[in-house]
Amino acid sequence: MVTKFYTQFQVDASSMHRNNVFSGIVELKRGDPAGISAVDIEHMLAERFDLDIDQLSLVNWYRLH
Repeated sequence: MVTKFYTQFQVDASSMHRNNVFSGIVELKRGDPAGISAVDIEHMLAERFDLDIDQLSLVNWYRLH
């Protein structure tokens, strides 16, 4: 089952000089969407953008219907 989330996150990377806040839709493939946490989303985003987990912080997120 695919669950979609709206996310807004901040990246703390030395290579970024300007806007470091991003937003968008992410899709997670999990059996139970109720079990998805902010940490799960942070890990997925960090992996997708090739960042260390400590370089990324989730500002806002909610499930889309």
